[in-house]
Amino acid sequence: SNLFREEVPYGDHFLPIIQMKNRIYIGYQLPKADGTGGNAVAVLGKDPLELLETLKPFLDREPQAFSDHPVTYKMINERAYELLTKCALTPDQTTELERTQAEVLRSLNYQTSRAAVLGRLVDDKNKFVAKDAVWKEKDFVISFKLSPKKSAFKASGQLELPAKSDWKALVDSPELAINWGQPADDTFSQRIERKVRMNSSHLEHTPKKRVVSLPVVDKPSGGFRIRRHNLDGSAVFQVHTVANNKYGGFSADSAGKVDWSTPVLCGHLQHANLVPLDPETASAEQLVRMSEWRVVETTSDIRLEVCPGTSGRRYVRVELPFTLLQEWLTAGKVADVPVSPLHLPGSIKLTDPKTFCAEAQKTLSIFAQPRATIFFEQLGDRVRFRFEASGGPATMNAAYNAAGRS
Repeated sequence: SNLFREEVPYGDHFLPIIQMKNRIYIGYQLPKADGTGGNAVAVLGKDPLELLETLKPFLDREPQAFSDHPVTYKMINERAYELLTKCALTPDQTTELERTQAEVLRSLNYQTSRAAVLGRLVDDKNKFVAKDAVWKEKDFVISFKLSPKKSAFKASGQLELPAKSDWKALVDSPELAINWGQPADDTFSQRIERKVRMNSSHLEHTPKKRVVSLPVVDKPSGGFRIRRHNLDGSAVFQVHTVANNKYGGFSADSAGKVDWSTPVLCGHLQHANLVPLDPETASAEQLVRMSEWRVVETTSDIRLEVCPGTSGRRYVRVELPFTLLQEWLTAGKVADVPVSPLHLPGSIKLTDPKTFCAEAQKTLSIFAQPRATIFFEQLGDRVRFRFEASGGPATMNAAYNAAGRS
């Protein structure tokens, strides 16, 4: 199976820096003289110009102490990516300045994905959506916070993705003649293609494979920056998401006590050409794997086990008499409670996981509420099932560490 999802790579960008006289801004367009308008946030602190000096190796032009006219500095992406790769994979080999530079670069970094225009304008019934439903404000909001330690500059705020104007121009264009809320005619998709192809020279993303798309802000969950090489040896960086769980386990001490704040990347993702977008632990001296089960509670006839499961949710396994399971299922409002173990399906979706959990907690103090479905592993007078917990990680985490390794 593929390591990464089959998808168009995410756009990977850095916010530009603008200088006017000795004032520094982050963004795309300076405000007017009276402070209104624009699409930029002022850099504050004792010495905003220090931001330019800090990022000097990565800027496309030499920093100036003063400029009579607006000067825009853009990042040389490859240089920035190389430093972020170094800081993620070999942090012990970096200088204090490099760590500060990496922190600033991460703060200015954001991702976009391409949204299919037709899918935003027309619903499943080939009817135009309402105009105010074409996009959400979060599609165009770039939030950032810049406050590195021991630095004389800081900035934070929200900026607007410049592509919003392309979206607005598209939906307001007379050529498309959109009748909001009405059925779309047969030629609409061709009109979109014509319109976007005509404007593609100044759009950030041009249409590919005849799927007309425009960018929206979209940071991928579980995103990785991949370094590949061209035939001439030059590096190309792309952002993709992993197809499966990116964590192999959690960091732990020598006794197996888990540090739940430190998930550890899977071994196959610890590679010089792969870097997570967010700084994360790449390795650990002791590892508790996601599949390491521990018995956390027992009674005379029930056995409860837990394993880490995922970075945010524990997996739970319960072995108990079939008759007790029937009581729990009845409390969980399952419509057809099996009359014998032989009638148990491979899985059961709980109508009311909350009451199922409450019934189980009459016997087990550590039991957590299932997300929705329980899966059976063993059938008979005694049955065993497992599920993904929807909550209660603090209780589960404490019980797991208290159980220790057997």
